[in-house]
Amino acid sequence: LIEIDEDYAGDDALVKLNFADLSKEEYTKKLIELTNLTEVTLEEQFFFQLYDTIKQRNRIIHEGYRQMVHHLKEGTVDDVAPFYFFSPYLFKEKSGEDVYKSLYDFKDKAVFLGLTATGLNALNPTPYTQRYTMASLSPTALNTILTESYIYEKPEWEPLIILLYAILTLAIIFFLPAYISHPLTWSIAVGHVFIILHLMNNFGIVVALVFPVMSVMLSYLAGNLYLYWEQLQERKKVRGMFSAMVSPEVLKIMEEDPDKFNLQGEKVEASMFSSDVSGFTSISEGVTAQELALILNLYLTPMSNLVMAFGGYVEKYEGDAIKADFGMPMPDPDHAWKACFSALLQQEELFVVQRMLQIKYGVMITARMGVNTGVVNAGNMGSVNKMQYCAIGEEVAMAEELEPSNKMWETWIAISPETLRLSGDKLKTRLLDVVDYEYVTIPVYELLGWDQDSFLNYWNGKPIPKLVIEGWEKIIPEKVLAYLDYYNDHDFTGNAFYDLMMEKFKAIEEDCISYIHVSDKLNLWDLERRQRELLELVDQMEVKITYDDLDLVDQTEWKGLEKAIENSKEEWLILLNTYLFELKKRTHVVNRMVGKQNQDELDEVLTSIDTLEKNCNCYIKRNRFPSPDDRYGNIFKDHLMGIIPNPTQGFDESKLEQLRTEQSSFESKVKQGMTLFIEKAKPLADAYHQMMSEHCLLKEDKLKTCEIFAEGRELYLERKWDAAIEKFQAGLAIVPDDGPCMKYTERCQDFIKNPPDENWEGVWEADW
Repeated sequence: LIEIDEDYAGDDALVKLNFADLSKEEYTKKLIELTNLTEVTLEEQFFFQLYDTIKQRNRIIHEGYRQMVHHLKEGTVDDVAPFYFFSPYLFKEKSGEDVYKSLYDFKDKAVFLGLTATGLNALNPTPYTQRYTMASLSPTALNTILTESYIYEKPEWEPLIILLYAILTLAIIFFLPAYISHPLTWSIAVGHVFIILHLMNNFGIVVALVFPVMSVMLSYLAGNLYLYWEQLQERKKVRGMFSAMVSPEVLKIMEEDPDKFNLQGEKVEASMFSSDVSGFTSISEGVTAQELALILNLYLTPMSNLVMAFGGYVEKYEGDAIKADFGMPMPDPDHAWKACFSALLQQEELFVVQRMLQIKYGVMITARMGVNTGVVNAGNMGSVNKMQYCAIGEEVAMAEELEPSNKMWETWIAISPETLRLSGDKLKTRLLDVVDYEYVTIPVYELLGWDQDSFLNYWNGKPIPKLVIEGWEKIIPEKVLAYLDYYNDHDFTGNAFYDLMMEKFKAIEEDCISYIHVSDKLNLWDLERRQRELLELVDQMEVKITYDDLDLVDQTEWKGLEKAIENSKEEWLILLNTYLFELKKRTHVVNRMVGKQNQDELDEVLTSIDTLEKNCNCYIKRNRFPSPDDRYGNIFKDHLMGIIPNPTQGFDESKLEQLRTEQSSFESKVKQGMTLFIEKAKPLADAYHQMMSEHCLLKEDKLKTCEIFAEGRELYLERKWDAAIEKFQAGLAIVPDDGPCMKYTERCQDFIKNPPDENWEGVWEADW
């Protein structure tokens, strides 16, 4: 009747009640008997022992009995599968009370049993959390089914979201500044994650995560790459237009923020600078095309560097003339005085360049400068294929008028009243005259110096300009000697930079001299070789030219060269004049061959003759310019006079190679010395600026002369010519080469002879 499943023996044993062979009545009767027996069989005894055990555990087994009675009453006992009665489960209520519950307590409920103990690996990761009870998965699934809280996927939304995010991200990147666009873009990506979680948790809608977020990231990357590429192109454009026209510092600012200036054209207030080398035409007639290009480079490079050092823009070169602008393309409220400071330093640098060119070529250059301030039209101008950023307008023309105006007073820098007004007290000037130009009558001022404090305030805390350092890195030996000459006359002893410069420059002085000596030997040897080869080449034409074959002009030139040879008392001069005479004769020979020989070959020979003639004249100039107290000039003159009469000096190829090695060695020593100087000079920026600030100060004697000039000019305007002359002469007694005093003296003398009209008000008409 009652079978015990031995597999479930023990405290947690199960009682298996088998109803298979009993009818309802039999089962009821037997059940009553079992509960009242006093003698039992072994099986019955085991059953009651088990029953007592269960009874002691809160009598949960009666729940099973109640179920049996229920099925008996309903008549469904035959339809019920075997019953299993488990041990009661212990539950802990929210109140904290321990309660035992049987299966019957879960009637009409869905019950899931599972393991939750950590040690049994009952916790595992899910998409929502790293540690989740696995027993909760099935109830969750059932709850979803019963409540019909299903998850719905919306694949049709994905392409729309991707497109929307891409457009929105690109719009943010292109139209908003970086400090807004970057965080906003990341907010879109992060916001999408929160949105899909909200839709999932609250509405059961599944929206794609990866591809929409990827669309934001890829659009962000693509947009920034495009902007970066566009900026690179803009930087290339800016660098291509301005790399050689503005300082590296200004160029960097322009590249980083091209929106600060307008290339398309606008009206801006700026200061225009114009300079021109005096007598450059005569210089160009005495040097070869290659030498002329080098002279221009040696002059234009340092002058342009000083324009750029003060934030100026070198607009263009017209031969030896420099056209520059301050206050454009980058706006600069200090453009007026910066243009003037640059002009003053250019005049100081010109002293060094003059000396260098004297040593190297025997030529002398000077430069006049003009500065004007006003509103101009600035922008890219030119053809479709060739654009140039420049300024145009009357104010530009005025700067170009002021530059040659210096000739009227023998001055070097002339500025307009507007430039002086905007510069304030930073400049030291004097009124030169009121001049009637073609379209305006204005007073013109001579720029004499600067205010030292203003100079130092500008350079305070700044390094030595990069362009100045680049000039030192590329310096040639002749310029080292020129600096030594200049700074021997301008003594700033006690300044750390000055002391270092003089120490390091003097350390390489002998190497510079030796380099020039060796170069002269090689160049003279090459000159003699080219002379000999050319004469032999022309003589092969077998054309004889006599004095009688020439016209009157050529005969005069022939006579002049013969006379120069006769009057030459020094061997070096006799040789060079002889070279010139022989070359001139060959020129006439080549001209006679026109039409009889290949013209290209004849032109090449004539070019070689012209080059040799200019080389000879260059050596003549180099030997004639030194004054008795010119140390370097006489050193090189004596050396040239010793080697010119016999340029080859028995040189063979091995000797030439030795000279080239020596030349290279001296050049290397000069560069090493300059490298050491630059390394030690860079930390001395403050001392450098202090030394430079003392260059363009108005000296007492010049100041006194200017005061006397102003008094003389008042007398001049009152038509007191004699009294004015006395004043101007008094000024010349202090500064003998003061140009305005000399020129006004000449004017007064002219007016004594030819008095001006009664309506004359002292206005001078531009006459160049």
